[in-house]
Amino acid sequence: MNVPPPMPAPGPPPLPGPRPHGPPRTWWTRHWIWCVPLLFIAAIGTFGGLVFAAMASQAAELRESEPYAETMRRMQCSPQVTEALGTPLEHEGRPRGVLRARDDGQSASISGTIVGPKGSGSVQVDARTEDGVWRYRWVSIRFEDGEVVTMTEPDATMLACLEAIPGRPDYAAAADDPSFY
Repeated sequence: MNVPPPMPAPGPPPLPGPRPHGPPRTWWTRHWIWCVPLLFIAAIGTFGGLVFAAMASQAAELRESEPYAETMRRMQCSPQVTEALGTPLEHEGRPRGVLRARDDGQSASISGTIVGPKGSGSVQVDARTEDGVWRYRWVSIRFEDGEVVTMTEPDATMLACLEAIPGRPDYAAAADDPSFY
């Protein structure tokens, strides 16, 4: 009588042999497919953040400059501007322009938008320093309806208002110097 051999006990399957295509795969070879796009997005985000920081820094520098501050003071003291835009006046958005420092002094060419309760206007100022004092070549605002008001040389009413606002410059001393404006 032929008796079949006993069945082996069930157990785990046999382990696979060595890979036929080379050494074991590294972390990079397994994950490069999602890592490369992630690195690309991170590089673009870093570049965008640096550009944004540079633009915000330039806008803050322009907004804090003496020519821009003087322009805002003149706008607040101009009856034509306050009548057309109302009060309070505030700057909107980011001022555009350039501040240059040279051996013979500084120059500024700045434009921006100011808004009030009644409307908005586009402001432009061009100034340069002479002997450490800012001289304004032009200060103007263009309202939404196209009207332009120039405040390069303030009148007596504006000078009185400017003297009441704390901050530089000393308008009483400057009133005797026609080159100040």
